[in-house]
Amino acid sequence: MTLDKIINLSLYGRAIAILMIVIFHLFDSIQKVDPSMFHNIIFKMTHFGSQGIHFFFFSSAFFLYLKYDTISRYNSLFLSWLGKRLLKLYPTYIASLILIVIIFYIFNYQTILPKEILINLLPMIRNFDDYYIHSINGNFWFLHTLIEFYLIFPFLVKLSHKLTNLHFLLLTYVIVIIYITSYTFYFSVDSSSLNPFTAFFINYLYDFALGIALAKYFKENKKIDLKISYLIAIFFIFEIIGVYLSQIGAYGRNINDIFFSIASIIFILGFSHILTSLLNLIKTKNNYISLIVNFLTTKVYDIYLIHHPVIKIVLTQVNIYSPITVFIAFIVIFPIALLNFYITKLITKAIQWIK
Repeated sequence: MTLDKIINLSLYGRAIAILMIVIFHLFDSIQKVDPSMFHNIIFKMTHFGSQGIHFFFFSSAFFLYLKYDTISRYNSLFLSWLGKRLLKLYPTYIASLILIVIIFYIFNYQTILPKEILINLLPMIRNFDDYYIHSINGNFWFLHTLIEFYLIFPFLVKLSHKLTNLHFLLLTYVIVIIYITSYTFYFSVDSSSLNPFTAFFINYLYDFALGIALAKYFKENKKIDLKISYLIAIFFIFEIIGVYLSQIGAYGRNINDIFFSIASIIFILGFSHILTSLLNLIKTKNNYISLIVNFLTTKVYDIYLIHHPVIKIVLTQVNIYSPITVFIAFIVIFPIALLNFYITKLITKAIQWIK
């Protein structure tokens, strides 16, 4: 498998991951207001979508290392790089914050205090407080955690250069295991409720490290020969262990992330490979498919940042929960995401004009 191939798989993988997450939040939100709507097996299947978040950290690290593998020091070059990353990241985030506040006001869904908006503007700070993690939009934790990874990126790059890929991955995996088991058993934290422990970057360190290791391998070897049978075996073993752990209470739900992390990344890359083959056949016959795929791959962060509040708003406006409700809530997300994209462009232009 060549570098270009894995880049395409990562791009399609983001689209798959965001659809998984949207479906999970959609069904989960409806299940909370009308538990009788879905059969239990369907509801459990949609929970697999929550694992899609691991792929975002993996793919972010993969693309970062491909472009910036020389960033291994905290100096003026790093500060310049960090500033550019924030300027690329924050307009989308600010656009979603503005849009969500407006939507909440129009539908009288939630009163938002100025202090909440201010705290949500500050990197990382919101992730250290239970209240602010859940305020306005719980999904915001992701971008703040990604900024935490930006801050430690030089250290991880330098560490990856000093160690072999295997030792680098083993070290980060052990760190994650120690971290998760520590806050699980010492603080008795349940990961089913987002909190400062699960919104902190260490919880997803292995996903990020795996992205760095894979990008580093491709830079050194130009291609990789994958043992598909091994990957399938690892996926099923880790997924089964994760599912089993999720059935044994709060502690299990925390620890299962150690296994779901690897299983979800393998699954999404594998599914991306199948999807790529199908799209190569379909695209030549149907331009609409190309437009949909392009929208999903280029607007992935817009969709991620606004989808959950939009789902909640739609559900508050509907009294009858049925398959059509699911369809409406799902469809409404995409034009709102497109609006978020255009607001982002306006904010970006305003920043460029000020500079």
